[in-house]
Amino acid sequence: MLMPGRQNSLFALIVTVFTVSCSTIPESFESPPQGARSTAVFYSRWVDYLDRFDTVALQQGCRPTLIEPRPDVPYRGTVVLIHAYSACPQQFFELAELLALRGYRSMLVLLPGHGRIQAGTSRVRELPNGRNWRRQYDAFAEAVNGIMAYADGERILGGNSTGAAASLVIHAQAPLLYERHIAWVPFIRPAEKSSSSEAGPVSDLADEEVNTCLNGRAVGRAGYCGMAVMNSEVPALLGQEALRAISADVNPASVQFVFSAEDPVAGNGDIIAAMKGLEQAFSCMYPHGVPHLMVSQFDNPGVDMYWLDSLLNGAIEFIAEGQPYPVLPGSSAQKDGINECALLTERAD
Repeated sequence: MLMPGRQNSLFALIVTVFTVSCSTIPESFESPPQGARSTAVFYSRWVDYLDRFDTVALQQGCRPTLIEPRPDVPYRGTVVLIHAYSACPQQFFELAELLALRGYRSMLVLLPGHGRIQAGTSRVRELPNGRNWRRQYDAFAEAVNGIMAYADGERILGGNSTGAAASLVIHAQAPLLYERHIAWVPFIRPAEKSSSSEAGPVSDLADEEVNTCLNGRAVGRAGYCGMAVMNSEVPALLGQEALRAISADVNPASVQFVFSAEDPVAGNGDIIAAMKGLEQAFSCMYPHGVPHLMVSQFDNPGVDMYWLDSLLNGAIEFIAEGQPYPVLPGSSAQKDGINECALLTERAD
């Protein structure tokens, strides 16, 4: 959302360059222009992106959104935040409002096929499938980078789960565009199921969480409920693409990974192994019981999210200052090679 005091001046800038902006894609995402003209092109491209949804019936909380810095706070940069599979941009409302206090604009985008009005738990036809997922996600990455190439100031990228996997693919297409990158529980490969577990597809929203999801609707959660809705092969395909992007190690940015111990949805082993080859990778793990969708109250109705303040505070410090999440040395998470994320009530290094 644009702050009211800025709408008129920004609209004038958009009108001035709108017809030009469509033909001014920089030859490389790595060397974008700066200044007022760049800002105007940024907003015109954002408006063009929003226009794609004008004929789409979206749930409340699912429309792509800009959350601007507070008027009395100097602008520092733009953060792209990408929600998890089955969720919506709403997932990052809390973090975006906090970032606005630190001078950051948040660009909350919508994963391909997401956010539609859902009838019960019927399948959503617009979601990418095994035949078209690469085309849809390539177009998504191009759109995000095409907008962010015109964002002044710092550029930061982040996502949760499949949104984190998508962010890794987006970053790989423009490795010099972003200064920092944060990935909460990137969905690279499904968690291994025990022999007693029911066989079936794995998604960010497991079967046992459907009732929680439906209950969340009553308190405002946006997104899809039920595994039958989703093309569950797509997160795994995108996750493997993200793993290749990490393994290529063409990313000079500082990257922060945040995990959940013994996550029942996403397997952490592959991403842990891959990130050890990155030059500027940081990581920490929240203890067992912290859910896969860990970044928002909307996904956890009625749950005491004791970790959330620490998670949001760690995100803000990493985004604004480049400070890694504080960790507890010698914690139980070390058996996985990853230290435990410190809580605000605990003393960290």
